[in-house]
Amino acid sequence: MLRAAVFALLLSATAAAQPDADFGTGHPGFQAALEYAIPFGKEIVAPGDTLVPFGLVITSPSVPNVVQVWDETLTGQEMIMMTVHSLRSISAEGMTGDDGSTRPALAVALVLDILTDVPGRSGKTDALAVILEAPDVPEATSYILPYVRDGEGGIRYLDPYWRPQPPMLWAR
Repeated sequence: MLRAAVFALLLSATAAAQPDADFGTGHPGFQAALEYAIPFGKEIVAPGDTLVPFGLVITSPSVPNVVQVWDETLTGQEMIMMTVHSLRSISAEGMTGDDGSTRPALAVALVLDILTDVPGRSGKTDALAVILEAPDVPEATSYILPYVRDGEGGIRYLDPYWRPQPPMLWAR
């Protein structure tokens, strides 16, 4: 049931994210990934549901392809590792479309719900993390959107920030 909801929400997420534009690259694949990942992630965490880790493969700025491993017998860490493995394969081989043609990945994103240290705050805070990587950008980067739950089930989002990330997918 959650798997079907995850895919339905992702495919219906059309609202553009408003990420802080000062992250350096302005890469169109990164922007496209954020436009889908942030609204979708917010929809999942808002009611308190568990965000199942997922990946996005961007083959053009308007086309996100979902990569997700869902298995109730796996731990969250195992699902993350399997998703990363799938993203590595796609990064190396390209994404095969419905028409049978293979398109190279413009960018790839791994979306997680994490605990993080927020600059200027003490203690760990929940956050959506979108780890972004592209073959033509030498370093990966993470867009971190921290959030706190209030006592009434609502969520307040804190200021997002960027963090450098070691590349996971493309050999440098």
